[in-house]
Amino acid sequence: MKRNNKLTWPELMTKKEQETKIYTTSSSYYVGDYIKHQSFGVGYVQDSFSNKLDVLFEDKARTLVHMVMF
Repeated sequence: MKRNNKLTWPELMTKKEQETKIYTTSSSYYVGDYIKHQSFGVGYVQDSFSNKLDVLFEDKARTLVHMVMF
């Protein structure tokens, strides 16, 4: 999947075509998913490695954990 690392927050929100998933540590997420975090709000999954996600939120990028599905 092509990553949108270079896009700004407003551009990402304009290009949002899929539903936002509610974030839980027991769910699995993929690059390109939009998630809604209880504290941080809506975010865009930029990268996924092992059980960690790099998620861009409106204020800054954060690393979150998730369940890896094989």
